Amino acid sequence: MEQIREKKVTSVRRGRYLVEVPIEVTYSPEAPDEPILSPDTARLLDEVGRRAATGDVAWLKQHGKVYELVEA
Repeated sequence: MEQIREKKVTSVRRGRYLVEVPIEVTYSPEAPDEPILSPDTARLLDEVGRRAATGDVAWLKQHGKVYELVEA
């Protein structure tokens, strides 16, 4: 049985921003319920978190859909 690749959208929330980021995950035959991230994807998600924390909205918009959280 081969690995299965699938495109998903994950959310990263830091500070006032929530960013929906499209990613690709892999499922191995040994653990079909556990998605595996590539090192590049993990680094991207870390960078999205850092940029969201500093409010770099222009960069975030290049990598996903950005929401600004407001107090109700």
